[in-house]
Amino acid sequence: MLKSVVAGVLASLSLMGTAYAETCPAASSIHKTASGYSAPGPDNKPLAVTVKGAAALESLKFTSARLKDNDSTASVVICRYEGDLGASTGVKIGVPVRGTGTNWKGDDCEANDPAQCSFHIK
Repeated sequence: MLKSVVAGVLASLSLMGTAYAETCPAASSIHKTASGYSAPGPDNKPLAVTVKGAAALESLKFTSARLKDNDSTASVVICRYEGDLGASTGVKIGVPVRGTGTNWKGDDCEANDPAQCSFHIK
C-alpha cells in the first residue's frame, strides 16, 4: 500500500514539474510570412524570428538558449539557431523563469535539441 501511495505522489510531482515547461521553437517550425519570419511560441502564439540575411530555412538548427532578466517580470528567453546565416527569437515570458532542461549552466544552455533547454515559470 505504501509503495502505491509513494508511486502516486512521485507521478503527481513529475507531472506538476513539467506542467508549465516550455521550449524554444523547433527550427523546422520557423517559416516565412508576409512581414518576415515567424514560429509558434507558448500557447501557439506567433513569435517574430530575426533571420540574418536570406538564410535557407532548411539549414537552420537550434544551437542554444539564454535567459535574460530571468528573475523579473521583464524576463526573455533568447533562442538561437545557426545555418547558412543564422536566426534568433526572443520568447517574452513576463514573469520570472528558470531553466529546467538538462543542459543549463547558469543562464546559458547549449544543445541540438530545444527540449534540453526547456524552461518554466518560477
